[in-house]
Amino acid sequence: MEEAECADPQSTTGEQWIQTGSSSLKQTQLGLNLVYFGIGLVVVSAIGFYYVLDASELMMTVIRFLQLTNLVGYLMLFAGPVICLSVPDQAGGKGLLVGAAICLCSNLITTGTALLNSADLTVPMVIILKLAGNVGLILFILFMQKLVVYLGCSNLMSKVTALLYMTVLILGGVWFSSLLEYFYFTSLFHPIISFTGTILVLAMYTYVVGLLKEALSSPS
Repeated sequence: MEEAECADPQSTTGEQWIQTGSSSLKQTQLGLNLVYFGIGLVVVSAIGFYYVLDASELMMTVIRFLQLTNLVGYLMLFAGPVICLSVPDQAGGKGLLVGAAICLCSNLITTGTALLNSADLTVPMVIILKLAGNVGLILFILFMQKLVVYLGCSNLMSKVTALLYMTVLILGGVWFSSLLEYFYFTSLFHPIISFTGTILVLAMYTYVVGLLKEALSSPS
């Protein structure tokens, strides 16, 4: 993974925060780790589900395991922004973290319902919950932008901004494809587009979070 280079340690309060090794820094690192590995679990379970659906001989235990893995991943993804609230007030973005946590909590509802085999969620509710989950991802990117500014890591800003644009563009395309399918413009490519687009976003998300984690680990 490429190294995240920040500004001179004397020039930013964020760099001084990293040098002190305070408890708030450690908690923020823990929050980013939870987001990083939570997304990893979600990606692994999503790929697993993709192959499960195409295999006739797979047992229910495998599906249950993947559902549980998905739930744990989303739980970590929800807990990450909550723990990141320990970030210094000067960094800003705590409101974005609260919004991200609330929105990402929707993933726990949908995955938990699937794990319990509950049919309580209506189609409009599922759509709203999925949309909220997407908004949560975007809000956390906006928080990362503020954190990068606070740290003075100018080279990371372009990557976080690219992640923001790509996330909005790809997820917007997935929703547009779903909208076409809703109006009976069905296509064999829709599941592939949705799956590939989501995995691509999450993969780049993990990459950028990893760079930010590295920036917090080194004051240079």
